[in-house]
Amino acid sequence: MIKHISAAAASLLVFLSVSLTAATVNVNSSSEGRTFDGMGAWSSGGNSRLLIDYEEPCRSDILDMLFKPNFGASLQHFRVEIGSSFNSTSGAEPSHAITRDELNDPVSRGYEFWLMKEAQDRNPNIVFDCMLFAFPYWFTEQFSQDTADYITAFLDEAKNEWGVELDWITPTKTETIRTYEEIEENLEWCKNTFIPTMNRNSYDLNILLLDGGWWAWRIFEVFESHPEYESIVDACGGHNIDQKPPHAPCSYPPKEIIDTGKKLWSSGDTAGHGSWGAATGIVERMNRLYIKGRITNMQVWNVVDGCAEGVNWTKSGLIKADQPWSNHYEIYPAVWGVAHYTQFTEVGWKYLNDACGYLSGSGNYATLKDPDSDNWSTIIYSENPETIKFNLTGVSADTVHVWRTTSSSYFVKLEDIKVTGSSFTLNTTADAMYSITTTAGQQKGQPAHEVPSYETFPMPYSEDFENYEIGATAKYLSDMQGTFETAECKGDREGLCLEQIVPEVNETYLWWPQVNPSAAMSLFGEMSWRDYELNADIYIEDGFVYIGGRKGDHQVKSGYCFVINKQGDWKITYDDVAADESVIESGSVSGFDGSKWHNLKIRFINDEIRTYLDSKKICEIEDSRRKAGQCCFGSSFDLNQFDNLIVKPIGRWSMVDEKASSVYSWGWNSFNNSELFGGSAVYNDQIGEMMSFSFLGQGFRIFGSKRTDGGIADIYLGQQKIDSVDCYNPDREMHTLLYVSDDLSFGYHNAGVLVSEQKNPSSSSNMLVIDAFAKTEIPKPVRPEPKLNLALGAVASASSSWGVGYGAEEVNDGDSQSRWNSGVGDVSNSWLLFEFPEKITFGKTVIKEFRERIVSYKIQYYNNGWKDAFTGGYINSEKTDIFEPVSSDKVRLLFTSAETVPSIYEFEIYAPQADLDNDGQLNLDDLEFLAAKWLRDVCSTYYDCYNADLNSDETVNFQDFAEFEKAKLKAEL
Repeated sequence: MIKHISAAAASLLVFLSVSLTAATVNVNSSSEGRTFDGMGAWSSGGNSRLLIDYEEPCRSDILDMLFKPNFGASLQHFRVEIGSSFNSTSGAEPSHAITRDELNDPVSRGYEFWLMKEAQDRNPNIVFDCMLFAFPYWFTEQFSQDTADYITAFLDEAKNEWGVELDWITPTKTETIRTYEEIEENLEWCKNTFIPTMNRNSYDLNILLLDGGWWAWRIFEVFESHPEYESIVDACGGHNIDQKPPHAPCSYPPKEIIDTGKKLWSSGDTAGHGSWGAATGIVERMNRLYIKGRITNMQVWNVVDGCAEGVNWTKSGLIKADQPWSNHYEIYPAVWGVAHYTQFTEVGWKYLNDACGYLSGSGNYATLKDPDSDNWSTIIYSENPETIKFNLTGVSADTVHVWRTTSSSYFVKLEDIKVTGSSFTLNTTADAMYSITTTAGQQKGQPAHEVPSYETFPMPYSEDFENYEIGATAKYLSDMQGTFETAECKGDREGLCLEQIVPEVNETYLWWPQVNPSAAMSLFGEMSWRDYELNADIYIEDGFVYIGGRKGDHQVKSGYCFVINKQGDWKITYDDVAADESVIESGSVSGFDGSKWHNLKIRFINDEIRTYLDSKKICEIEDSRRKAGQCCFGSSFDLNQFDNLIVKPIGRWSMVDEKASSVYSWGWNSFNNSELFGGSAVYNDQIGEMMSFSFLGQGFRIFGSKRTDGGIADIYLGQQKIDSVDCYNPDREMHTLLYVSDDLSFGYHNAGVLVSEQKNPSSSSNMLVIDAFAKTEIPKPVRPEPKLNLALGAVASASSSWGVGYGAEEVNDGDSQSRWNSGVGDVSNSWLLFEFPEKITFGKTVIKEFRERIVSYKIQYYNNGWKDAFTGGYINSEKTDIFEPVSSDKVRLLFTSAETVPSIYEFEIYAPQADLDNDGQLNLDDLEFLAAKWLRDVCSTYYDCYNADLNSDETVNFQDFAEFEKAKLKAEL
């Protein structure tokens, strides 16, 4: 009993200590500190790309929420990237001078000039800033006259074409200058080259250096030995200062740096990822930056979360604006975190040092005063409930105004507090932001028009580029490397096409290597797209072009790509169009005319990937490494063109996002993640809670997450429970297929998901996360039996073997654990031979390798000598090869190059697709099967036609008969 009383007493003491924490803020005008330089945001790295594609009035509503004074974020400082046409985080911002010739006649590409003009129209007093991530290929070196002229040309374009004059410049490649010697060179160039160039062109911008990551304060080491450089730098900036460990070179500046009096900025901070914590973090950090480091400016990255899905560092911004096809957007809580500073202060106000300090926990406060009046404001983050007494000295006020933001109520004006005897008291709530002020005019702005509902990227999608001016960026396309813009078509084609216009790359001038795709790339679509095909007309002026799909979760992961060069050499690659080890298949098209337009197509169906050139199938592979992803296309750094982009779905299923009107999820919470369909999902761990999906069709699917706290999902059809799904998994899986029902009678149905009271004993919760649904109106197909592994009927022999238990018979025994191993020294040109009792026709093989030893190989057949059916490279554990069918009674797997003695678990041999009855022969039996599908069955989709659709055009007709005859003839030859 005593223990229980003691515990209760202890809890009460904790409660009282949290609830009754008291603090005093002394607002003393004589404690004037540093000058406040504003709170702002960046637009850089491709993260604002999709904002300009929004239609009016939604676009103006978004811009008002960002820039309009005393309305929303009301940004005081705006920083833009001087684009280079190379990747700078989440995309490649186009350059105003891609070639040296454009330096004297710069071009207003992209959206940064436009965005500055929109900001200025709303707030003429906004402070403009600019910086660089990378440089065009034609620079002679980083610190050269080229760089000075390049920046000056950008300033000219902003001023002369847009009426925008900038105030600050960071004349260096951001976050890349680290060493003493590099900083010294940068400063010497600024003093002797850049500033004179700027002045000759009638510019006198303030200079911010370094603007670095972990190395920014090292500039003060150079100032010590070169004091002549200190006067040319107006402010020194670091990135994410408050979020770095204390030992980092760019954590908080030490006292000796603070004492120099130089302006210190957090010139690259974070806007967070759309959460409530992102909002409070902005206020908490801005307060602490001044209290601890006398840092007077914060610029968050990025102004909007407006980049495409599936790229580096998405979901960072003040407003989510990445869905211009639906004009849907989302105002993140961070807008109101910024507003607690920007609507209550102005650039040029002074900090009052005595009125800046800490509260309990991570709570803190900062006070700023107008030097030309009695107006002042205190900005507070209160982690715990506080009682704060304010004492006023040298300032006067009868009342103060109070604005508060909590996680459930944003930017609310509370009742004024009366000042009595130069003091007053404020009681705060936990986890809240406050602005206490003598100023007026603030408001919680709202969009003037209703925010449209969310919709996924349009599918099917097509773009012929005819509705643009020359030199335009096509809607919804996001360049990851290089610059793609509309141009007059080449090669005797009329109209407009899309051209990659960067003619060369100098890797010395790129930003961080880990963000750079290996070739020019543009992307579009949804990361959740699964079965679809992408078509594009292509013109190869030089080098190569490619189209691809199922792109990965970063711009360097280009997915499965069909690459072809001007000579007709082609390859299928995975995640890197340039790396040799990424090649899955390769070959050459005889008679390819590189001077003409051609059509490329890539199709994804389950694990099958098929490529076509001018409607002729070039290659078919099976690969299960990635099930879904966006489309992309691109080029070598040559002036190649694209036209008539077309994407259409393939297969039975239509995806339905959890935000769709046909989904009922009242009471379920939502969250955002780029790996999810549509970028979001809903979750619930309350037993008995249900969500449902209404649809017309014959089947449904449920997608969601499996995780360590996953519960049991009870599946309902109407009022009847039909199944349960265990959503526990020790390794988290996102956007995974949880349940499928595909044999319902056609009609209207309602599918439900209920949080079960049961759960896996290993799970820590009953949590269900539902990402999306899918529906189908197409009946479940009756598929033929899988093709037989013809190798099982062969006699195997080899060039050598390692010994007992490693003989050739191990590679066609159907056991994936046993393996053949060549003998000592038998490396290159070792082989496996398979002899059949009669001729077989085959067009597909599967190699299962031990320890990735093979570098290159050939699949051969005997016909008056050994002939090559297929030539391949790295196997990477398992490889499926599909090729034109051939016939023989002997098949050889020849290892032309290996790192050490080859070792193979299994070698499987399969008949081609045209062997419709799966007997290893192309004959009249197959023709009868084809005729039955052609003449008797309704066949309009891949799933209806299945393997009788030899021409892969979603119908069975005379062209498939021609394909069959062609395959039969080739096999006989």
